[in-house]
Amino acid sequence: MYVFKILDYYSASGWCLLVLLFFECISVSWFYGADRFYENIHDMIGFRPGRFWKWRWIAFTPLLCTSIAIFSLIEYEPVKYKNYQFPSWAEYIGWCIALSSILTIPIYAIVFFAKQTGSFTERWKISTTPTFNQNPFRDGNDKETTQQMLNEDTTAMTKL
Repeated sequence: MYVFKILDYYSASGWCLLVLLFFECISVSWFYGADRFYENIHDMIGFRPGRFWKWRWIAFTPLLCTSIAIFSLIEYEPVKYKNYQFPSWAEYIGWCIALSSILTIPIYAIVFFAKQTGSFTERWKISTTPTFNQNPFRDGNDKETTQQMLNEDTTAMTKL
C-alpha cells in the first residue's frame, strides 16, 4: 500500500497531469494552431463549437494549469499514509517517477530543435510548424467531403 500511495501521489494525480495538460494545450493551440484545430473539430463533429473554446485553448487553460501547478508547489506537503510520514528517500523516488513522465516532453523538444539545421529562427519555424496539410478531401462541399472521408476510412479499416 505504501508504494501505491507514493505512485499515486507523485505520478497519477496532480502536478504531473497539470504539466502534461499545459504542454498539450500549448502544442495544439499555439504550434498546430487553434484555427486549424477548430476546423478539424468542425470536420469531425459537423459543426463549429463556440469561439469561447478557442480562447480557452489559447490562453485560459495554460494559465490555469500554470497557476494551479505553482500554487500546489507553494503549498506542497510531503506524502503521508494515515499517520505514517514517508522518509525523504521515498519522496526523492516519487519525484523521480513524476519527473520521468514530465521531462520527456521538453527534452524531446530540445533534441528535436537541436537536430534542425539553419539559424535559430529557421530551426524554430521548422520545429513548430506542422508537417502535414489540412484535410485533402475538403473542397467546400461538406456533405460530399464527409461521405468521401467515411468511404476512405471504412475501406482502410476493412482491409485490416
